[in-house]
Amino acid sequence: MSPTTKLDDRFEIVELFNRYADALDHRRWSDLPDLFTEDVTTEWFGVHRVDGRDNVVAFISDLVGKVARTHHILGNHRVDVDGDTATASARVRAYHVGAGDRAHLFEESLAGFETRVVRTGTGWRFSHFAEPLYVMLGTQEVFGLPDPDQATGAVPARSDADVVRALLDAESRRDIAAMTELVAPDLVFDTPYAPPGVPATLTGRDAFGDTLRRFIGVDGGFYRTFELDDIVVHPTAEPGLVFAEYASTGVVAATGHTYTNRYVALFRLVDGKVQLFREYFNPLPLQAALAPAG
Repeated sequence: MSPTTKLDDRFEIVELFNRYADALDHRRWSDLPDLFTEDVTTEWFGVHRVDGRDNVVAFISDLVGKVARTHHILGNHRVDVDGDTATASARVRAYHVGAGDRAHLFEESLAGFETRVVRTGTGWRFSHFAEPLYVMLGTQEVFGLPDPDQATGAVPARSDADVVRALLDAESRRDIAAMTELVAPDLVFDTPYAPPGVPATLTGRDAFGDTLRRFIGVDGGFYRTFELDDIVVHPTAEPGLVFAEYASTGVVAATGHTYTNRYVALFRLVDGKVQLFREYFNPLPLQAALAPAG
């Protein structure tokens, strides 16, 4: 490889970091898919792991979309190219301003971007992206997240209500990987009023994930669009017992039918994982959505 080619590769990889920061600060979520490989793996602040380009884009846009403004400054880029792969890193200072009832909050991160990059037919793309957090000023409550311990980096254990909220937020952004991480291997998922064609009870994390992919999967799922809103989580005095209310809106991919419904759900958690998810809803709107066109 000629020195000129190496310099070109280095420039393009550094520009990949810049394009990422620019997409966040200008809230151009549609630019993000062009920065990652389809099978990208990511780690955030040593706590969150999100894999797959669609899930990563949804995670970033949902997290950063919770704040009013951001400002990223990058520097100290290091790039080591080896043929069609490279390792690349940068140091980042990122400032986040709260929105709505968190407008008085801010968070400033002194962090790193530690990545693996691959050459594709359309240029260099991140195949692995990690953001370790070195120093934090302010509070991660600006994102609706608990703060890590500054000395150890450990994040306080989430309450059962926080776990349920995270599960429903992940469902709203169709992040099936995040949802299955929050449930126990022996999860029981009950829908007592399920219409014909929809299983009333599922047992096990794998069966739960398969059903989620069938209905809300981004690629090939039953719905073209799907989201939850009006989410209200109700903790109780009984350990491990949480209730929630929420609504859904989706458009059926095959027919264009608009599906809306409201839900009440009961959750039982053990050691921070959902072991029972029992969801009550009106079966008639879902039955209408499942009906073939015409």
